[in-house]
Amino acid sequence: MGVVMVTGAAGGFGLPAALEFARNGHAVYAGMDDVRKGASLERMAAGEGLNVRVMELDVASERSVRSVVDLVLDEEQRLDVLAHCDRAELQGAVHLLGDDEARWQLESTVVGLVRLVREITPVMRRQGGGSIVVLGSIAGLVTPPYWGMYAAAMHAMEALAEAMHYELNQVGIRVSIVEPGQFATLDGGHLRSAARQTPDTIEHERARRFDEASLRLTVSGRPADADHVARTMVNAATGSARRFRYVVGADAALVAAVRERYEFEDFEQVMRQTLEWWD
Repeated sequence: MGVVMVTGAAGGFGLPAALEFARNGHAVYAGMDDVRKGASLERMAAGEGLNVRVMELDVASERSVRSVVDLVLDEEQRLDVLAHCDRAELQGAVHLLGDDEARWQLESTVVGLVRLVREITPVMRRQGGGSIVVLGSIAGLVTPPYWGMYAAAMHAMEALAEAMHYELNQVGIRVSIVEPGQFATLDGGHLRSAARQTPDTIEHERARRFDEASLRLTVSGRPADADHVARTMVNAATGSARRFRYVVGADAALVAAVRERYEFEDFEQVMRQTLEWWD
C-alpha cells in the first residue's frame, strides 16, 4: 500500500480522512499545527491498530512543510498521496472583514496548498506518479452570504486544482477535488467569525438565520457523518474512476444541480424559496 500525508488532521474532515486512508492499508502521516490536538486521532487509530503517525505541520510555514516532507521521505522513501484537508473557515459579511482576517483565510487555505504542492510535486515526478486530493467545498461553486471570504478561498482552490490537473496529469500525478456540503465534524480549531460582526450587528443575526435555513437542504435537517467525505477522498486518490470533481452530500448535489440549470437571478429565487430566507 501507499504512503499518505494528510493535512489538517486534528479535526474537521482531516481526522476521518487520516483514519480512512489507514483503514485501507496506507501508512498515514497526519499533519496538524499543534500535535497536542492529535490526542483524539491517536486514540482512535490505536483502538483500531492503524498505522497513523501524528506530526506537527504548519502549512503557513515553508520550513515546516519542507521538514515534514523530508521526514516522510527519510522514513518511507516515497510519498504517494497528499490529502490536503487543512483549511480555515472565516464567517463574516465582506464589508466587515479586516485585512488580517482575509490574509488568514487565504494563507491557511490557498497559499498553503501552493506551498505543499511545490514540495511534493518533484517527489512524485521522480517516483513516477502520485495523487493529490484537495478538500474544497460546495462554496467553491456557489457562494453563500456571510461566507464570502471563505468562498473566495474555495473558488481559488477550484482554480488551482483544475490548473494542476492539466499541468501534472501527463507526468502521472492525479489531481482531484472533493466538494462536500454540510457535514458534522470534530472541531479542528480553524473556524473564525469576523471581529466586527459582533452579536449586536444585524449581519450577525442574518448570518445565524441563513445558517439555520441551510439545514433545510440536508436529508434529516442536520449535517451528515463526515466519514462519507473521508471515503470519497480515499476513492478519489486511489479508485479506478479517475474523476476530477466529487460533489458530496445531498445538499451539495442539489445546490450544484440547480446552479447549473438556472441563470443567477433565477437560481437566487429558487434557493430563497427553498430556504424560506428573504433577508
